[in-house]
This record gives sequence, structure tokens and C-alpha cells, in this order.
Amino acid sequence: IEFDRDGEVIDYRMIAQNTSMNCGGGATWWNTYLSCEEERNGHVWEVDPTGQSPQRRTLLGGQSGGVFESAAFDDRNKEYPKFYVTEDHKAGALRRFSPERFM
Repeated sequence: IEFDRDGEVIDYRMIAQNTSMNCGGGATWWNTYLSCEEERNGHVWEVDPTGQSPQRRTLLGGQSGGVFESAAFDDRNKEYPKFYVTEDHKAGALRRFSPERFM
């Protein structure tokens, strides 16, 4: 969704393809977007809003997946960032992912 300076929607387009029931997500500091599938065995996808790079499934949801609501990151230490995803159900977890190596 693209907004003008007054907060009015001026354009929108779908950037995630071949995914199901996408809910929330979150931006990354390198200007891509994490999109969360809110369905059983769903995944967290990284998409490039400019369309220059193909989307890819991230490791944030693990191999088994989940019912994901949203994603965020903590980049105060850019060499060791932490990523978080939430699950959308009563006993839903807040998952933290810390990559061993980054970029």
C-alpha cells in the first residue's frame, strides 16, 4: 500500500505470490518485507516490494511452519540481529530467531 503525505491510499498491489491467508508482517532494515501466512503449517516469506528480487521462504517459521500473525526485528547489533514472529492462536508463541551468521 502506498500512502500520500496525508495518509491517503494512492496505490496498492500484491507483492506476495503463491501464498495463502497472509496476515501481518513487517519490514526489514534492508527494505524487504516479511509476510506471514496465517494458516496451519504456514510460513514467513521475504518479499521485495520493488519486484527486483524473487520472494523466498525464510527460516523464521521453522520447517514445520505455524499460524503466523506478524514479524519484527531487533537490529541494534547489526552483526547479530534477532527476528521475532508471533503465532495467531490462544497458546501462540513468540518465536525468536538469531542467525549464526548474517550477511
